[in-house]
Amino acid sequence: MDTLTAVQADLELQEAIASRPSAMQADDTVLIHVIRPTVGQGLGRHLYTAEMLRENAHVFEGWKMYIDHQSPEAKKAAGGLPRSIHDLGGRIIESWWDDNVPAEGRFGQGAVVAKVKPVGQVKKLIEEDPELLEASIRAKATDVHEAVENGEQVWVVEGISAAPPGSVDWVTEGGAGGRVA
Repeated sequence: MDTLTAVQADLELQEAIASRPSAMQADDTVLIHVIRPTVGQGLGRHLYTAEMLRENAHVFEGWKMYIDHQSPEAKKAAGGLPRSIHDLGGRIIESWWDDNVPAEGRFGQGAVVAKVKPVGQVKKLIEEDPELLEASIRAKATDVHEAVENGEQVWVVEGISAAPPGSVDWVTEGGAGGRVA
């Protein structure tokens, strides 16, 4: 694969994040950490800096949330059609940067936090046990550039594209940062 093809492939972001929803609020919303500063565990070894996340925290507002990520095979089979209504799990009402989330392990200080309106099966699962579900982004980077972080080659994400919007999906296991908000 040539460098241009590698960079274009690395614009696709899919990062599972250890972000469990907080308990259901009186207005049927929950708070989640969408993503934290870290080198992600998804494809491409993407580096998400605190500065980039702070500047892009608002981008997630209005994004739909689905139950699980859509596999590449399912996306291809859909032939460009949108996801099924049966896959809907909620939406992000608002998102912001919170500097007060402490650094922990491989995660830097801060997090993108979101107020989320879960629906259907997801809402029921959160009501029964909010620690069962985590969240994972599916997005496009505005651009990436190569760098070395802790002796390893990484792709530094320069921004998260607002158009077309991505999704923050409900998953069972995450890996790119976050905790119960």
